Amino acid sequence: MQRFKASIEKTYCAPCQSEIATVTVVNLNKSKKTKLLLTCTQCHTPLDYILTGYRPEMSWMDTFCSIFSIHNETCNVWTHVIPFFVAVALVGYESLNRERSISDTLVVITYCFTMAINFSFSSLYHLGNCKSKRAQQFLLKVDFTGILVLLWGSNIPMIYFGFSCEPTLRTVYFVISTFLVLSVWTTVMLPNIPGYLPLIIFICLVLFGWCQAINEYFVHDPPSPRSLLVPIVYAKSFSFYIVGVIFYASHFPERVWPGAFDFVGNSHNLWHIFVALGAFFQYWNVLVYQSQATNCTF
Repeated sequence: MQRFKASIEKTYCAPCQSEIATVTVVNLNKSKKTKLLLTCTQCHTPLDYILTGYRPEMSWMDTFCSIFSIHNETCNVWTHVIPFFVAVALVGYESLNRERSISDTLVVITYCFTMAINFSFSSLYHLGNCKSKRAQQFLLKVDFTGILVLLWGSNIPMIYFGFSCEPTLRTVYFVISTFLVLSVWTTVMLPNIPGYLPLIIFICLVLFGWCQAINEYFVHDPPSPRSLLVPIVYAKSFSFYIVGVIFYASHFPERVWPGAFDFVGNSHNLWHIFVALGAFFQYWNVLVYQSQATNCTF
């Protein structure tokens, strides 16, 4: 006969700082504990299988100083703080590059700058989301804005170099890309953003990037060496993003082992790592693309 013992523990919801209860069920026959994950009744935010390491509400100074302490956002912060400094270094490096035209260099610098914006906005959100519910909601919008900026920045050099010999198509895609990003950003600024919105934003704008890639592939008959490079370039770069999205959406591995990855190795940590890898690989793709876009003879 199975015997169980239940106990109630109190914890805090990170987004809204309200006190909530979790229930631990112990199988007395097997000494096996199972913690039931609940949803915060105040802001309806799921705990997402991260059980410990939440910070209490602190002053802004203590919040920013917590970047050097250990909590369940430490890894999320540093997995984008380090790429931020790398992106800033790339901005400086490309600014000193004299091997390209000024316009080509500005396009490359723009992409590196959008990387830096995304990484900094993401780090700010994960560092400051414990301050208060109001601060968490504002910083979440900042984080979403950073995602949009990076996606826009990823499209710009591919459009500029990909359609370097088709100025009309290039202008059309510039306008469409900017319009889509601004439209989504307007939606992001609305109150009560659904938790799944960043994933939808990411997927839609990635699909738009593939649309322009397919367009470029078929715009020439026969395909040029540059257009033949398109599917390879996009597939390599976005494979990192796809793997990251899988971790982000599945909450693996913490879904399988709740509490085991509260500080390091959870799905959001992995999502950050793959986004950074994808962004820097896209930088390499931009350089390859630029080298193939100098000759308009097909």
